[in-house]
Amino acid sequence: ARRLPATMARGDATARDYPKLQNGSSTRGLEDADPETREAVLALRGDWKFYAVFSFCHTFRAVMRLPAFTADRLERALLDPTLEVVVIELILRLIEDGSRTARLEVNDWERRLKRRVRQIAHETDYFEDAYPDPETESDEDAEDGDEETEANDEGEIQRNLPVAETADMDEATVPGDGDEDFAVDEDDDESARDAAAPRPRGYPLRGGKTFFHLSPSERLDVLNALCEHCVESDEACVDEVAAMAAAHAAVTGDAYQCHPEAHGERVGADAESRVYFASGNDARLWRWEKPSGSIANGHRASSFGTHLQKDPGFGTVCVDARECRALASCLEASKSAKDRALLLYLRETHLPFHDALEEKAARASRLECARVEDLERRRLMKASYDDMDRKRSGRIAVKIAEDAERRRLREEAEEAEAEALAIAKARDAATHRSRVRWMLLPPRLRPAEVPEGMDAAAAASAEFSSASEEDPPGSETVGRYVRVLWADDGAWYDAIVTKFSNGLHTLKYLADDTVETLDLNAEQKRWCPAEDYVTPAGAPGPPPPPALAPRSSARV
Repeated sequence: ARRLPATMARGDATARDYPKLQNGSSTRGLEDADPETREAVLALRGDWKFYAVFSFCHTFRAVMRLPAFTADRLERALLDPTLEVVVIELILRLIEDGSRTARLEVNDWERRLKRRVRQIAHETDYFEDAYPDPETESDEDAEDGDEETEANDEGEIQRNLPVAETADMDEATVPGDGDEDFAVDEDDDESARDAAAPRPRGYPLRGGKTFFHLSPSERLDVLNALCEHCVESDEACVDEVAAMAAAHAAVTGDAYQCHPEAHGERVGADAESRVYFASGNDARLWRWEKPSGSIANGHRASSFGTHLQKDPGFGTVCVDARECRALASCLEASKSAKDRALLLYLRETHLPFHDALEEKAARASRLECARVEDLERRRLMKASYDDMDRKRSGRIAVKIAEDAERRRLREEAEEAEAEALAIAKARDAATHRSRVRWMLLPPRLRPAEVPEGMDAAAAASAEFSSASEEDPPGSETVGRYVRVLWADDGAWYDAIVTKFSNGLHTLKYLADDTVETLDLNAEQKRWCPAEDYVTPAGAPGPPPPPALAPRSSARV
């Protein structure tokens, strides 16, 4: 256990709210968590890469159109990305090339992510320590790298030779000095190609793994690698780094060569030289300190499993505003200049925003209590009005009671209208969240029920993502059934391939026997099993379901 400040020995109310630390990180919110979840959360809170990713997203949110989220939400997303899909939206932005627009390309994002991570593994040593290089490349990983290695064929080797030598080159000989020829040893040529080929590299998504198969710490590794790659190579990030560095140098005179907040914002240190970090308006407070205690092979001894931290002194010391206030209270008695400066930051900069949020929540709670009391008051007024004996009461009393009843009815009507609007707004927000979650999840993980209001063509377009990896050879497509999207109609049509010649497929549409010749490789499509169209006895099945829109008579 870490040594607490001397002021914590008092055992007062402040001590009860002071962060309870395990391996340097707060255990707030983990009281009822199962051991596996607790271990995973503490691993994330004790990893410097979590803060690096969160700080990167805060710094470059505007220029990269990154989603806004809190550290708590990012933590939940890393634990289970199927429930909190903000991490998927973040990945889509990080792997996006070129200028970013408001639209996201969700199709085939898992394959694009794997290619980007594989590229980072081959170009950098980021994954070198935690993911050892395999001896051989698996077939699936080799397929992912086909596009990168196609250039290393025979034509590439020839382009490296002088032009004069390749003009009239015989396939088995190369001009030597003078008139002498020498033969090329095919074994030596094969060895040279093997030596020139990139060696297999280790990275989290090797083999058949997807982002959903990884542990929370491995998902964090992927995110941090993508962020570091963007800082170094993304045009928007590079321009932002240069602009912020110039602005910082103009104010302070320091010749910064990088973004002053690209890898975190240092907010102060305490008397024990432990450095504290924060990011934007998030309540969390991170701390770095020199390693202490039992250390083996450069890592702090812990029960985090096989994924050990590179930085043994990093931790999330405060998770919420209550813990930050407790930390500030403990610093009050210190006479250290560092402690006083850190206390000033907490009281004047870090906590006011969260104090305002809590005051707003408290005000909303008071308003809700007042509303409940008002409802009870009106209920009693209505009961009194209903029980009133109008024959025995005076005209003035009756009139007062009727006026009160009209006010009550008007107030109830206004409140009912406001409540209906609030319910509709909440329903629309929930529907929007379900649509976003449905679109971002891969088809195999989506709920069976399509969210209300989803456009059928858009839903089908998202489901039938790029299928180039499962396209059979052209000659093997004859006799197979396929569903093709007609963009003009916004609908999918069932067809059978009747012929393949010169790279073009001849289709016969099942709805009206229309015949069309086109290049299926350039179309959005889905290959369908024959069982959907032919009975076990070989007879034609029922016609396609009438969910498809009427097809245009011609397509250009």
